[in-house]
Amino acid sequence: MSASGDFMSSDDYDYDLFVIGSGPAGQRAAVQAAKLGKRVALAERQTVVGGVCLNTGTIPSKTLRAATMHFLRL
Repeated sequence: MSASGDFMSSDDYDYDLFVIGSGPAGQRAAVQAAKLGKRVALAERQTVVGGVCLNTGTIPSKTLRAATMHFLRL
């Protein structure tokens, strides 16, 4: 079913890559494949993308640290 709850035709399922999970690796895989012209579908069980690490784990602290270090170098 689509996000709206409607059933999709079998033509709607013609993908080159189906990524399960929108964590860092899933996002990277989906974006890179799309940049190469592939038809990509990404499934995420949460209501937001980013995966468990981004939403509940330690990646935000690492991202904040990296952004701070980048800012200090400017």
